[in-house]
Amino acid sequence: CPICDEGGECQLQDTALGFGKVESRYAEAKRVVDDKDIGPLIQT
Repeated sequence: CPICDEGGECQLQDTALGFGKVESRYAEAKRVVDDKDIGPLIQT
């Protein structure tokens, strides 16, 4: 999960590990983005 902020605390990763997948097929580093104020309904 290169851009997710959950940091290993997510149900998708737990499910993948349960099926025996121990490493990601992606080699990208985690992306860091600045927070943007684009309204009260959208959080970045």
